[in-house]
Amino acid sequence: MKKYFAAVALALALAAPARAQTVADEGQAVVDAWIAEFTDGDIAGVVGLYLPEALVWVTSGRTLSTGTEAFTTYFTNVFGAGDYTATLLEHSVLAVSDTVVVSAGRIDVLNVGTGAVSNFRYHFVLVEGPDGVWQIAAHHSSRLPDPPAAPAAAPATPAAAPATPAR
Repeated sequence: MKKYFAAVALALALAAPARAQTVADEGQAVVDAWIAEFTDGDIAGVVGLYLPEALVWVTSGRTLSTGTEAFTTYFTNVFGAGDYTATLLEHSVLAVSDTVVVSAGRIDVLNVGTGAVSNFRYHFVLVEGPDGVWQIAAHHSSRLPDPPAAPAAAPATPAAAPATPAR
């Protein structure tokens, strides 16, 4: 009997990392869908990725947004201002549990009309609902600060005066 429990414990220990990777992949699929829907300018598609009661700090917002109507208004305004292409850059995905994933990283957004690129940092908290569908429960994005300015070059040191020859 001890061998049976040891074998079960070993199987569970070996399965845990595999399950964590599967959960992380499921969360990543929602992030990838967000990038695709955003790039397509699909308001309903983007908004449908959020829980109706999700909490969102939108990039240009001064207050916390919640609710499908608020998200629809926000993305309608965003997409009304231009045609965009979003690119997911460096990011990490962490399976917190079997039903919660956190993704954080960088997204660059190209305004196709102007050619301007805006750099954003983001995080999503994604949850799996009882129906097995993964959705965004919380989202924060903000502009990435500009890199610090390069230090100014040190002023050139004036050349030393020539030595006076000894007499």
